[in-house]
Amino acid sequence: MSTLAAKTAVLLLAIVSTQVAAEETITLSGRFEYRTDPISLDIIGRQVCFFPTEHSAHLVPRPRGDNRLPWFCFSNSAAAAKMLGFRLTVSTDACGVSGSATLTVSHYVAYPEEGDGNDVATLNFVQKKTKPEPIPCEIDALLNRKLHDRGS
Repeated sequence: MSTLAAKTAVLLLAIVSTQVAAEETITLSGRFEYRTDPISLDIIGRQVCFFPTEHSAHLVPRPRGDNRLPWFCFSNSAAAAKMLGFRLTVSTDACGVSGSATLTVSHYVAYPEEGDGNDVATLNFVQKKTKPEPIPCEIDALLNRKLHDRGS
């Protein structure tokens, strides 16, 4: 077997084993986030994402040796937004929303590479959540700080 074929086989095995493990439901606690600033929309698109707490992070199914930060976006982002209490519309006074939640996901699929992609999972149920709070636009915050500093 060639080196390329061997690497491909290992990668496919890692993907299949991750998907098989992910058929089960997983209950996680952490922070949800939906960013609407131009940079985030360009990189992630209109996806609602979730960042498990350190305590929950070990439950995220990843291939052995994958030490990346365990975060993912929901494959059903429109439904996820509704379950988490907001809409996928751009707000003129904020660059998205965030909050905390304990939720159950299934069909977790790990993106096996670095770069243009992310892990995804289906949000099934929200056990508890905080009210979504606006994410301040960093550019606006910087401008306001500069204007405030000039006025002092």
